[in-house]
Amino acid sequence: MEPQPEAPRQPAMSLFARFSNIIAAPSDVFDEVKTSVASSANWLVPTLLLIVVGWIATAFIFTNPAIQQQMRDMTDQALQKQFANTNLPQEKIEQAKETAANIARISQTIGAYVAIPFMVFFGTFFWGLVIWFLGVVVFKARFPYMKAVEAAGLVNILGILDSVIRTLLILVMGNVFAAPSLMLLVKGFDAQNTLHNVLGALELFTLWILVARAIALSRLSGVSVAKAAAWIFGIWVTYMGLFIGLGALSRALFARLGRH
Repeated sequence: MEPQPEAPRQPAMSLFARFSNIIAAPSDVFDEVKTSVASSANWLVPTLLLIVVGWIATAFIFTNPAIQQQMRDMTDQALQKQFANTNLPQEKIEQAKETAANIARISQTIGAYVAIPFMVFFGTFFWGLVIWFLGVVVFKARFPYMKAVEAAGLVNILGILDSVIRTLLILVMGNVFAAPSLMLLVKGFDAQNTLHNVLGALELFTLWILVARAIALSRLSGVSVAKAAAWIFGIWVTYMGLFIGLGALSRALFARLGRH
């Protein structure tokens, strides 16, 4: 009996094809990540691209006159509350407010450029850890941690789209809080309002990114997308609930202290 010829193997995707297929066919990308030789380019290139896009977006946002005015107004309102109960002469208060406003503007700009690479790298390795932990510990699959990091890094391609769309919305609307989320239904978004923060968290690209992470976990672990999504979304909801809840609690505490 003659041996059967081997089925032809699918050619490996190029790096650019993986980037585009994260949008069109993420399951195929994560299947290849699982079976192919480890490649640091899978996570490093999208991560660096996201940082560069974030820096460019920050430059456009912070040089926009409408955004600059909004930032000045927000800083002035915060300082007004801070100095409301002081006994300083008005001249001293105005000088202190001007100095504090200048420091705030500088720190906001520098902080944005420094925070972007930290948050992008942290997010990539953190979600890589989540995918690896759930896959290996919860679902009893076997794959190395860096495979999960590759998957998490490739999802950063969606983060790049998010950054571009969010920046365009901010510039068009003249609102630093603008995003493709339910906050677009709110007139006069207030960062101190808990409901507004919840609506802002329900952002289109955030949900898309979570779905992509769930697909990555599903393909690497061999479980259903529904089961993987239940864990990924559960972790995100828990984190956002704690973050928003702690913010609301701290605002309530400071408001109460201010009345005494």
